Amino acid sequence: MIWFKLTLRLIGDLDYIDEKVVRSYFNAPFVVRHRDADHRGQIALPLAQGELHSLDATRDAYLALDKAAARLRELHFTLVTLDLNRCKADLSLSTGRTDAQMNFFYQLPEELVTAAGVAGLALGLSFYAGWPNDSID
Repeated sequence: MIWFKLTLRLIGDLDYIDEKVVRSYFNAPFVVRHRDADHRGQIALPLAQGELHSLDATRDAYLALDKAAARLRELHFTLVTLDLNRCKADLSLSTGRTDAQMNFFYQLPEELVTAAGVAGLALGLSFYAGWPNDSID
């Protein structure tokens, strides 16, 4: 199985982020990763996620990523007008596999990369691999 999760991360002054972005533009749940005494931290907004149990499921994954690209295009103006002294934003794609026979999910739709670039977002990638049990008896 291959899994993936695409997240928009907003890092900085959480009160500013909440007022400027989260309350105005998202009806999705979000996770506050941490908060310090100055109300600085990270908010993670999930844009897409899925599991691929076979290569036939790839189409569904790309549909989810296309919807995420459309959401980023909607947020373009908000993201490019963020006060970079108070908040930074990036896009994080985590992907992994639990089956040694399957490739990683690594081919990103052009529309998603373009939407991230136009919004000025950095793109971070994380790959995880689950290995078969190789214990020696």
